[in-house]
Amino acid sequence: MGEGRTPDLVVLEAGIVAEARAAKSRHLFSHQLDFVVEVTSPHNTGQKATQTAYAQQSIPHCLLIDRDPKNPGVTLYAGPDRRAGRYEAVEEWKFGGTVTLPEPFGFSFDTSAWEPWG
Repeated sequence: MGEGRTPDLVVLEAGIVAEARAAKSRHLFSHQLDFVVEVTSPHNTGQKATQTAYAQQSIPHCLLIDRDPKNPGVTLYAGPDRRAGRYEAVEEWKFGGTVTLPEPFGFSFDTSAWEPWG
């Protein structure tokens, strides 16, 4: 991303992908992204700062996969408040179940094999 953050996963429209490929772009910018995913590790526990940066960049959705053994789970954030630098939590799931993302994503994934960092 042009603003200096590197999410673990990004989701963007097919047209934006085609434009970036045609232009041989090496970077994406926050206005091109619909959804970012961050996965915590013992080395990147500063997720609040990362979420603040994504909210300030007005990225519409952020999915946090928190592997911290104190409270492992998945949280979907949406509705970024650019000035305040925060999102509203839309839904939360604990590891071990199925995460069902609402529209516009509309897909599910199983977390039964996921474990906190060790």
